[in-house]
Amino acid sequence: MAKTYVTIMGSVFITLLLVGAGGYFGLPLLFPNLNDDLTSYLEEEDLEDYTKTEDLTDDGILLQTKYNESQIGATIQSYDLVYEKIPDPELSITTGGNSKLSVAFEGVILQQLGASFVGNTIYNITLDILGVENRTTNIYYTLNSAYGATIEISRNVHISFETDILSAGTYSIALFWKSTISHPAGHSNLYFITGYPRSIYAQEIAG
Repeated sequence: MAKTYVTIMGSVFITLLLVGAGGYFGLPLLFPNLNDDLTSYLEEEDLEDYTKTEDLTDDGILLQTKYNESQIGATIQSYDLVYEKIPDPELSITTGGNSKLSVAFEGVILQQLGASFVGNTIYNITLDILGVENRTTNIYYTLNSAYGATIEISRNVHISFETDILSAGTYSIALFWKSTISHPAGHSNLYFITGYPRSIYAQEIAG
């Protein structure tokens, strides 16, 4: 019985030895790129962790992010031809210098045309870093003949841009809008709906 046990254990040991040796020497022959793939994977994992730790962006190291949101309704009429500040959202961000700002606006807006509206209507919406730089997008519509009923068109608005290197200071960011073509009251307006969020965010990125 003891001899049989020794024989079995010996067989198991030899089998494990052969399997281990086969895997060690055989796998590189069957999968010649195994070590390279593993090395690449580990390097990618290290890079990913470093990116998360250092808050890297495509343009540099992210120093801070600020965000503001509003759900308060706002309306502009087609006869409002002078820029007005949109009441919220707006924000201020204080930078340390030798850095740039990346800013963006997101929101859903409705354009309303009256039943007798005919022609063109154009509105400008501007995202402005006051005293530094701004970007404008247009909301427009053309109708060749009166539709006979009120029309409402929803639009997703996105504006974004990045500044050059800025000195240290506090920068205010706000939204402005105006109409560029006047129509009689009730023919055309643009508005943000109460309860639907619109937002501004700003990021300071090391230069």
